[in-house]
Amino acid sequence: MDIKYGLYDADGDAIAGSSDLKVKIKRDADDYFFDFDDTTFKADSHTTIDSAMSEIDGTNAPGEYELAVATASWDDGIYTIYCNYSGSPKQNGSDQVVITGGVEYEIMMQRLYQYFMYKRKVVDATGASAVRNSDDDGDLATFTVTDDSTDTVKTKLSWS
Repeated sequence: MDIKYGLYDADGDAIAGSSDLKVKIKRDADDYFFDFDDTTFKADSHTTIDSAMSEIDGTNAPGEYELAVATASWDDGIYTIYCNYSGSPKQNGSDQVVITGGVEYEIMMQRLYQYFMYKRKVVDATGASAVRNSDDDGDLATFTVTDDSTDTVKTKLSWS
């Protein structure tokens, strides 16, 4: 997930080149905060509870900052992202994201659209299957279908 934040002063001018913009992430289900040091959520004893954001491009996008965070191992649920700028003028903000299957809600919705709208094919007789992209030249996800003469079962999608 890429966390993005626009940092501007009261006049709307970009605050560029700052290292004072930090991010904290809270898992709402248990109010645990993310430790950037060991990439786990915990109630206390954090080594690094916040992480600095980096400016994307000081020339072409001054004041626009981001931080990439790997979410593949996160539980499904709602997470609150807190941004805090300790420079002048001080600024704070928060937003919530929904993580499903290790990805943000918006990405999951795109994947579901692709799953239902794009071609699916059985790759070989073993039941290995794939969801194809709209151009039919690559797999978006793979899964296996088995039939034991009673039930036909599809495994969980593995996204490419």
